[in-house]
Amino acid sequence: MSMIWFDGEYIDDRAVYTLHDRIRLGDGLFDTMLVYAGKLVQPQMHFEKTINHAKWFFQGWQAPSIDALIDVAHGLMKRNTIEPNQRYAINTSFSRGASGQGLMIPDNYSVQIAMRITPCPAEFGDVHAIVANSVRRNEGSPLSQFKNCNYGDNILAVMEATERGATDAIMLNNKDHVACSTTSNIFIKDRNGLYVTPPLSDGVQQGVTRKRLMQALEIEERSLKAEDLYEAHGVWLGNSIRGIVPLITLDKQEIAQSSLPIDPDFHLK
Repeated sequence: MSMIWFDGEYIDDRAVYTLHDRIRLGDGLFDTMLVYAGKLVQPQMHFEKTINHAKWFFQGWQAPSIDALIDVAHGLMKRNTIEPNQRYAINTSFSRGASGQGLMIPDNYSVQIAMRITPCPAEFGDVHAIVANSVRRNEGSPLSQFKNCNYGDNILAVMEATERGATDAIMLNNKDHVACSTTSNIFIKDRNGLYVTPPLSDGVQQGVTRKRLMQALEIEERSLKAEDLYEAHGVWLGNSIRGIVPLITLDKQEIAQSSLPIDPDFHLK
């Protein structure tokens, strides 16, 4: 990859943020979208979600249209070497721009948008998770439902997972309810055979894959405890890049395996 898009221009891939940019404070949002077989996967849903969040976060900002961002993504694909059999991720970030010291927002800030494309794996290994003890998801913060640029809690949870010999971590909220993994939404098949996912109010992001799966299957939104995952007849993690994959073990305890009644390539379409 040699070209990125930043603030209206396709430029050589280089650093575009400085220490003056408010992204250092986590003052920004981002989105990650899959490119498969040379095509954007669900670009309308991705950019609609992110623009709606950005309009709320950057109040008063005149956002670009969804079609304009889709055109940028297509232009980025054309300007880089895209192999038809390689999967890629398009990362789009929105930052409030540069400011001085402190938290106060400048009167005349300018939202900066950056977009890049990078290769991603064609396959992912089995998921063995732990329930994170080091951090909690703050369901009381509206930012818990956005992909904001402060992923510090998720990083700490990944560090804990690595230290405990796992590949991912399940994050609970302050009420001991299951929220998400470090990168994915969570779905289970409970003991009664019902498909269940935690509600957004438990500190959950409305991921594109989550939304699409809930349109495809009858899935109940219900608060879950860690015990519900241990006892489930199937647990799955879903995001736009990895797709929907089963959780194999949780805290080294095997999780019952079953299949979802969907196309295995569901997330690629």
